[in-house]
Amino acid sequence: MACYGGGHVQSLIPVAKALSARPEIDLLVVGFTTARASFQRAGIPAESYCYFLDDIEHKWLKLARRHAPASRHADITEDENLAYHAIGLQDLAAEEGQEAALAKFERFGRKCFLPTRTFDRFLNNSRPDLVITSSSPRSELAMIRSARQLGIETLVISDLFLQAEAKYVCATDYAANVSVLSDYVRDFLFSKGCQSHIWVTGNPAFDPLVDAASEDLRLKRRHELGLLDTQSLVMWVCPSAAVSILGRPFADPSAILNMLKDLTEQTPGTQIMVRQHPNERVLKTDKIGPAFEPPANWKIEDCLAACDSVLVETSTVGLQAALLGKPVVTIKADGYPPYATLGLATDVLDVNAALPVLQNPTKPDLARLGAPSLGSATARVLRVIETLLVQRQSAGTVQ
Repeated sequence: MACYGGGHVQSLIPVAKALSARPEIDLLVVGFTTARASFQRAGIPAESYCYFLDDIEHKWLKLARRHAPASRHADITEDENLAYHAIGLQDLAAEEGQEAALAKFERFGRKCFLPTRTFDRFLNNSRPDLVITSSSPRSELAMIRSARQLGIETLVISDLFLQAEAKYVCATDYAANVSVLSDYVRDFLFSKGCQSHIWVTGNPAFDPLVDAASEDLRLKRRHELGLLDTQSLVMWVCPSAAVSILGRPFADPSAILNMLKDLTEQTPGTQIMVRQHPNERVLKTDKIGPAFEPPANWKIEDCLAACDSVLVETSTVGLQAALLGKPVVTIKADGYPPYATLGLATDVLDVNAALPVLQNPTKPDLARLGAPSLGSATARVLRVIETLLVQRQSAGTVQ
């Protein structure tokens, strides 16, 4: 099992925990970038890019020290950072030559890496029965392509809508099996020509939303905030950067705060909770005015249980809120992600247009999404894995 960090690793952690508990499963977990630390915090032993250094030429480590940017995240050690860049550069140079590889890296950074040669050697030597990754590009994509070429069974556990990933997910050299969020995502991939076996499982990272749906948790968390039954709590989920993954600027945070202040003044009984991204805070606490932040020990499920509606731009929290039946308002999402397209949210053109919608929010319609019931995704993915392993055993290929 291998993946990057962020939301991707959260989708794989529940599956890794379950597989680790089975004595008949010999599981090797590799966490690229921040994922290694995320796995380990979850109690899952994990390797890093350093695991693949046996075949690296020393000169590439020297070149990585010279050309690679320093690690900017506390979860990525400098050794991991150097291994990642040294392997990426060595594989790129094997295809294009050293000078061309360095020039390409100077221009595009790590986006030009696809270390299939390294993973060819690793998988050819280890011969696992199944390779599981997330749907990220670069490392996971290289791992999947190498496994397919070697005839090793493959499963990608995807987390969201796969809009940006569809180009390579639907290629003929991609994973033989892909688990997806919902019927909508399955149909979208088929419309793009995907030839993988697509399993509709839901996202294992969303299984804890079952807790957020509990009325007992809702009442408990609102009591901790001192909220009355008659009060309405709007949660604004801040972005983690100034621009979206598509390069579009997010709305000015001060403009959103001013709009939310107007909302509280025009709609008595409305309270505002501001949830900042756990890795990248964009606001200072003393700048959020009449709003408040949730307690530091609250998980996203606690926040969602307490609130009545949610304001986001592109955050995954918007989808989580919709799955719980909470009204969601997005600001100029333009179909990415497709919350409004699916009836999961109301999309507005600018910040001020969000105010009247928040005053009369509309509950989401989950029919078009076609997601499995909450809390079942991990079990569904495990059944897929069991099916794939049984099929290999029946074919006499399990090592």
